[in-house]
Amino acid sequence: MVVMRMASGALCHINCSRRSVYGRDQRVEAFCSGGMVIENNLTAATIDETNRTADQGPLTGLPDERKQESYLAEVRAFVDAMETGEKPSPSFEDGRRALILADAAVRSLDTGRAVKIDYGE
Repeated sequence: MVVMRMASGALCHINCSRRSVYGRDQRVEAFCSGGMVIENNLTAATIDETNRTADQGPLTGLPDERKQESYLAEVRAFVDAMETGEKPSPSFEDGRRALILADAAVRSLDTGRAVKIDYGE
C-alpha cells in the first residue's frame, strides 16, 4: 500500500496485492468532492460482496482477454504517433517518473518515513 500527497494536496492511495481469495482483481477508483469514477472488473453481474462465497458470476475471460481492447488501443496510438511524428504517450519521461515513484516507495518502506519526490528537472 502506498499513500502519496500530490503537489496539489490531493491524496493518492495505491493498494496492490498478488493474493486475492476471490480471484484476480484489477480496479481503478477516483473520487473527489465532485464525484467518483470506477473502472471495475468485467463480470456477468454486479454484486458488492467480495469474499470466498460471494457469487458475482464469472469474470469475462482471462486478464489478458479482458484488457485486449486497451492493449489494441495502446498499439494503435503508438503506431499513429510514429506515423505522424507525434511523441508517444506514455512517454519515456512518464516511465522515468514512475520508476522514481517506485524507488521512493521502497525508500519509505525501508525508513518508515515519507519521501519527498524530486524529478530532477
